[in-house]
Amino acid sequence: MATRERTLTGDRPQFSRRWTVTAADVAPWFTTRLKMRITFANDAPADGNARVIAAINDNPAALITLRTQLDGTRVFYDGYLSGPVTTVTKDDSITVDYENYPREGSVRPGINAFKVALQDNDGLVERVEIDPASGFAATTIAPDQLSIALPKELTAEVGEQFILPYEVSSRAERADRPLSVLVEKAGGPLELDRDHDEFSTTGAKRSGQFTGTAAEPGRYELRVAANGGYNPAAGTVVIDVKPASRRGPGLAAVVGAIALVAVAVLLFTGGRRRAERRRT
Repeated sequence: MATRERTLTGDRPQFSRRWTVTAADVAPWFTTRLKMRITFANDAPADGNARVIAAINDNPAALITLRTQLDGTRVFYDGYLSGPVTTVTKDDSITVDYENYPREGSVRPGINAFKVALQDNDGLVERVEIDPASGFAATTIAPDQLSIALPKELTAEVGEQFILPYEVSSRAERADRPLSVLVEKAGGPLELDRDHDEFSTTGAKRSGQFTGTAAEPGRYELRVAANGGYNPAAGTVVIDVKPASRRGPGLAAVVGAIALVAVAVLLFTGGRRRAERRRT
């Protein structure tokens, strides 16, 4: 298919491609992909908004939103495979590679239409070039291949170190890929020893932990996300930080102090007796 036919502009805002799927080829699941290069207009308005959408047989399959702001152009999309992605760029173009599971039943036996449309009433986009890899494909891999286990809540005192454990599990039929685990703060005076772990392969199960401290009492939230290149998994953990408790001296210190006092008393008493004997 010619590049021109795959290029969206204000004058030609739609692109459509058809696939024939036999009944035997209808798999348990499908994935959809929208890979494209978006070029922004030189005279884009300061408050411009635009969207690029995709559909399979008129069932929603992708949504990428664009917005100009003071620090550049914001590009946002969210999918089960990609997770939420927000990018702010000052470049004149950006590549987006969006993957997701379409709505169940979107692909059916017979002719299927994959459509992409540019919705841009503000003149934010000059053109969108659709990559030939865009479309949909059958897969036997279920959407819920990756999962993460986290504690719901942790308790710590101000200045005390807390430990946040995690365990990432992968079902056997999922393709094994490198795994990254990222912890993000949603504000609050939490200090973490690090913010991510990297594993060369996902395997059936990976576990680890992050440690941190809090400077002020309160309830704070941490988000932990695992991404193994197929579908991300994420969860949140509440850190309940209490004021630092007043701690007295430990048992060993108390025993030591008593011993020192006893020795001092003995020395003082013995010295006084010797002095009295010398006087007599």
